[in-house]
Amino acid sequence: GIQPLQNNAVLAYIAPDGDAKKKVDWAHHFISKGFEELEQFLKPVSGKYCFGNQITLADIVFIAQYYNAMRFKVDTSKFPTITKVFNNLENVEEFKSTHPDTQ
Repeated sequence: GIQPLQNNAVLAYIAPDGDAKKKVDWAHHFISKGFEELEQFLKPVSGKYCFGNQITLADIVFIAQYYNAMRFKVDTSKFPTITKVFNNLENVEEFKSTHPDTQ
């Protein structure tokens, strides 16, 4: 799984001394592992979005995980299907207006 492995409470537990490198390494490991699995899963079923060309609950849940990957500067270029889906979702007004940077 990808979440909740990078929420603040878990990261504080992983690095109670505040070691930022431990936190980033932890996040990179689980995000990358989860994205590797998700990339393979989405390849045969995705269209513009996770499942074809209609937005589903999967897209709503997915986009938060991609934002999390950006937060930890994960190299998403290794995941072309995931990146395609994210780029398409990012252009949908409802997702634009709920971007973490607007909150």
